[in-house]
Amino acid sequence: MKWTVKHDIELCKEIVVSKLFETKKKSLDRGKVWESIAKKLEHHDFLTFGVDQRAVRYRTRKLLAKYRKKEREEITASGISPETNELDDLLEEIDAQEEANDVVAAQTSAEEKVRIEADKVAAAEVRRRAMESLSETKKRKEDEQGKKKRKVRKGADSALEYLREKAEKDRMLKEESCKLEREKLEMQKQQMKAEKHSWEQFIHSQSQMVENMLEMQRQQSQQMQASQLLLAQQQQQQGQDLMSLIAKLVEK
Repeated sequence: MKWTVKHDIELCKEIVVSKLFETKKKSLDRGKVWESIAKKLEHHDFLTFGVDQRAVRYRTRKLLAKYRKKEREEITASGISPETNELDDLLEEIDAQEEANDVVAAQTSAEEKVRIEADKVAAAEVRRRAMESLSETKKRKEDEQGKKKRKVRKGADSALEYLREKAEKDRMLKEESCKLEREKLEMQKQQMKAEKHSWEQFIHSQSQMVENMLEMQRQQSQQMQASQLLLAQQQQQQGQDLMSLIAKLVEK
């Protein structure tokens, strides 16, 4: 199909109201959003679209690249922000949403690195404490053997006592290992809760910012329409006054 300015505007409108940039780049979720945008355009009320997910994605990249180049060139040349039209305003909003998404992705990547390092430190601590426990048990056993000569166990009662002692030591080691593992899991759980809360706050603030910007655009549009209506009424009244004046002059 041949893209026109009207087609580009409707495409950008669908992108702005979608949740495209809340999904991860190159993910299945983002692909589903692109597919949804293409289907909505194909059922447009007054424009004919023959597009698919790949077409709308390619067109959007092309429009953004052209818009960013134009902005850089005009600002560099004049030193002031250039005048914009409806398509430019929509592309500016899309550009801002994409930039915010990149910031979130970078922050998430950094937090993931921190979490991995924290897990490594926690695992090293678990191993260290386990080794210390084993070392202390071995040392205590060696001290006991050094203080007294090991007596030769005679009969079934002595063998049974030795097995009971060994089983008790094994149980204590297992309990210590399980305790360390529970502490590690609890630490990870608390960290995940903190990361989730931080992420939800950031998403909420981004959504609120987008809603505020859209509300400002709606208010500006309403103010412009009201100004145009007032101007039309004034022009109509002036026309009526002029006609009345001409009629009076003719009667004289």
